[in-house]
Formats: sequence, C-alpha cells, structure tokens
Amino acid sequence: MNNQQLLQILETCPFEPTLIEYPKEQRALPIAHAPKRICPLNTAEKRQAISNILRYVPAKHHQELAQEFAEELEQYGHIYAYRFMPNHQLNSLPIDQIPCKTREGAAIVLMILNNLDPAVAQFPQELVTYGGNGQVFSNWIQFRLVLRYLYEMSDEQTLSLYSGHPLGLFPSHKTAPRVVITNGMMIPNYSTKQLYDKFFALGVTQYGQMTAGSYCYIGPQGIVHGTTITVMNAGRKYLGVESLAGKVFVTAGLGGMSGAQAKAAVISGCVGVIAEISEEALLKRHKQGWLDVHSSDLNQILFWIREYRELKKPVSIGYHGNVVDLWERLAQEEEQLVELGSDQTSCHNPFNGGYYPVGISFAEANALMASEPDKFKQLVQKSLLRQIAAIEKLAQRGMYFWDYGNAFLVECHRAGAKILAENAKDDKSFKFPSYMQDIMGEEALLKRHKQGWLDVHSSDLNQILFWIREYRELKKPVSIGYHGNVVDLWERLAQEEEQLVELGSDQTSCHNPFNGGYYPVGISFAEANALMASEPDKFKQLVQKSLLRQIAAIEKLAQRGMYFWDYGNAFLVECHRAGAKILAENAKDDKSFKFPSYMQDIMG
Repeated sequence: MNNQQLLQILETCPFEPTLIEYPKEQRALPIAHAPKRICPLNTAEKRQAISNILRYVPAKHHQELAQEFAEELEQYGHIYAYRFMPNHQLNSLPIDQIPCKTREGAAIVLMILNNLDPAVAQFPQELVTYGGNGQVFSNWIQFRLVLRYLYEMSDEQTLSLYSGHPLGLFPSHKTAPRVVITNGMMIPNYSTKQLYDKFFALGVTQYGQMTAGSYCYIGPQGIVHGTTITVMNAGRKYLGVESLAGKVFVTAGLGGMSGAQAKAAVISGCVGVIAEISEEALLKRHKQGWLDVHSSDLNQILFWIREYRELKKPVSIGYHGNVVDLWERLAQEEEQLVELGSDQTSCHNPFNGGYYPVGISFAEANALMASEPDKFKQLVQKSLLRQIAAIEKLAQRGMYFWDYGNAFLVECHRAGAKILAENAKDDKSFKFPSYMQDIMGEEALLKRHKQGWLDVHSSDLNQILFWIREYRELKKPVSIGYHGNVVDLWERLAQEEEQLVELGSDQTSCHNPFNGGYYPVGISFAEANALMASEPDKFKQLVQKSLLRQIAAIEKLAQRGMYFWDYGNAFLVECHRAGAKILAENAKDDKSFKFPSYMQDIMG
C-alpha cells in the first residue's frame, strides 16, 4: 500500500457518489481465511443482524446491500462487509506519511494497518489478527469509519469504540486518551459461549484478544522472551540441567502467539518439535526464519529428532500435520525421544477452529465445523482423548508435560479424560501442572538473579544457612534468595542454636493476604492458588495459621537479640487479626505493636 492508496481510504466516502466497487481481485487471492463461524440465529435474528450493519449505510443502498449481507451471513456465519475492504493489500506506513491531524491519530492508524497486514494477520480479510478469533473490527465498514475518525480527530477529542463500533468523537482535552476501546462485553448472567456466538453473529460484540482489537499486536516477538524463560526453567526444574543441549521439547502451534515456540526452542538450546495443521501458518514461520526445517512425513521428523539430538544442536522442526499423529508416533517408539512437552493449540475456542481433529484434512474439518458442529465437536473430543493418552504414556516413561494456560487440560477433562490430580478438590486441579503456577513461580527470583540484583539462590535451606555462615565469616556483602515459604525460613533460623540474624522485616503483600498476597506454609504454590479460589475460607485459615507460626519464630529470634520492624505492609496487623499476642504493653489501640514501624521508628 502506498500513500495515495491510504489517502483514498481516509478521504473517500464508500457510499458517495456511488457505491464502492466489490474488491474482486483481493477476494480472489490465495490467502488463509477464517472457518465459517457458528451462526445460531433464527430467521428474525438474521434480519436483525442485517439491520444492525445497515445502520452504517445510506438508505438508498439498503436493498442492494441487504441481499449481499444476507448471503455473507449464510456463507460465512458473519457479516464482514467484504465490499468495503480495500482492493489492495494493507500494510503500515512510516508515521510521517500518515496525514492525520494529530500524531496520536497517525500512530493508531499505523497500528491498525499493521494488525491487518497479510504478513502479520492470521485471517486478514476476516479482520482476525491472531488466536483464531482475535478481531480488529467486526466488519470492513467499521474499519473505514474508524480510520476516517482518526484522520479528522483533533488533540482535544477522544474516539470511543465498542467492539469495533465507533460511538463517535467526543470533546476531551490534550492529555486525555485519544481512543478508548471496549471489546467483548457480555453481561455476566448471559456470558456463555453460545450467547457470545449469537451476539458476534448479530454484530454487537467481538473478541479482540489482547492486542488485536486494541491495535497493538507485535507478533510472536512479543512473547519469545517469556516462552524462552519457560522452556529453560522447565529444563532446570524438571530435568535438573542448565543446558538443554540434546533435549527434545514437543508442542503444537505455529500461529500468532504459539509461533514463538520455534524461536524459543532454538534460543533455549534444545530440539524443538512443533506440530501445525495449517500449512499457511507453518510456512509463514519458516519464511521469517523462525522455523528451521519442516516436513509432513513423520519418519523424516523422527530422523531429524534423532540426528539433532545426537549432535546436541539446537533446531526448530515443524511437523505439518495433526498433533495427535505426532504424539501417538512418539508414544509408539520404543526409544524415549522426548523430555519436555506442552501444547499451544487454541483450546479456548476448540470447536470453531482452535483445535483440529485427527483423521480428516484441514479443509474437511473447516467444512464440517460449519455443516455438522455436533459431529465436529465429537471428533475434537475423541482427538483430545487420544492426544492426552499418548502424552500420559510418555509421561509415565519420564517426559515432563505442562499446560500452557490455553485450556488444553480443561478441554481434555471435559472430553472425559481422567486427568484430575489425586485428592483434587475442584475440576481444575490436574495431574499435569500449569506453567504459570509450576514454572513461572520461580520467575521473580530468577529475574532478580539475572538482573544482578540477587547474587545466589536456592530452594535448599541447608544451602541457605551454609551461605549465611560463609559470607558472614568473610564479612562480604551478598544477597541470597530462598525459593520457598518464608515461614520455613524463619522457623529454621529460630531452631538453630547459633543466632544467625541481627535484623529482620517482611514485605509480603499482607494488604491482600487471602488473594495471593501471602502464601500459607505446607502446601505448594500451585495448590495454594487452586485452594484460594475453590475454598477461600479454608485458605484463609491456613494463611492465619502460617502468620502465627511466622510471628512466633520472629518473637523467638527477637528475644535472642534480633531487631525486627514492620514495613508498612500490614504484616503485624494481619498477625494480630490471626490471634497473635503482639500488642505493645499499655497499647491504647489495636495498631500499637511491640515491634515498631519502619516509618515511625527508622525513617522518623
């Protein structure tokens, strides 16, 4: 796209003097398209959907466009208003070449054009940037209207958007936001997947993902760092190694977000094997240099795994095919070829393009999900059961598998897989851990270590005490991180005959102790996160018992000479509420504690 083409979009009215021509050349291009959307509308609701989009159109064009929009709704399950799509590919231009009244308006136009660039977007003609259903706009008329508003907007106006629909330019001021966006709004009592499908078909709501409908998508580059850290930390935690050379990581997904896995595998130093059903998505990652080699032949895939594993050479291997076939083939091999496993299929949307069943082609699946959604759902659930069965077999032989927060385990469970953890107290506690709870829990500690703010760290209290004694004797400054519960640390220090601590404090988030600000001793980080949601009263009891144990250990050390102060984080307040006898002698209120506040006692 050039400057003149952009100016034409910004300045030309698509309805005047005549209706804009249908973009036949663009529609004929061989690019990826979204599958037909679920359209659970009755006849009256279909008329309403057409009426909703005609609100943008002058009455003189209603008869012609009503028929066109009705055909789109039947054929695609949604009215995209393809006629109003520019008859050329979109791409962002340098901001100085975007002729808006304000710099902010030009920047937002640039971002929208980037989100809809075919080199970036998953389904550009359906206005989907990533995730299978991450809409930039609901239809192409909204695209044109919003760009026109941004073109005309002054620095004393704000554009308000509601699921792609521009409510208009409102008076504001120079330091106000230039655009305010709301996407995916659903009244809680009606916030079901079925009703979302209905409202999206009606054109009154859209799911914008995180950065599609907010226009700030930067592709998988934005999560390569986090994905790399996850894979490397999985190696440290599960395999006990710092180097992943010769280790194999198997997963699925080379889309807008999941595509980061290929680059992350190579940066991590392992052999990454990623299944992708969409050839277009796979080739996009290969073309950009993120995917090293690819094949649709499982024999070739296994040959590469063995070759690069032996060479201990990092590589990203793409399997163009169904992930179930890959997992089952690996499970059939006598040799254990995989150490780490995960999945990034779009299981938040499993029955409308987020997960493809094994045994039928990509094209057949896209047709079936529209023509026979119930049958398609059955095939998806059977495939999920086969995939998790193969994963369990490999896990029993030593592979470590984690859930990537994409609802994969949730959907396996809903399909009937017996994957709940032993003694699970809800339907979200699985035998395989979540990456956020199990791997990223160490992230803060490792981040401080990598930044150079933390010198050494360990989850072994014997090692912690060894370092305390060593550096204390050397009189050498050091920061030591203990990855574990603070109660265990305080109690261990109190048990030692030698007084190893002179100063003490606490900066846990005790202003919010029962919702993630303080973690009870005796249960894992993951178990605590699950419990605070499933049994909040029990979680509160465990927190208060832990606070009592912590303050008891602190009091014991204080009696032996340690000086402890409160850091203004409500730690002493919560200990008192838990039942600790820590009020000062002659206290005149319930905030006068035997241990001083840093603000009053030190900063004063």
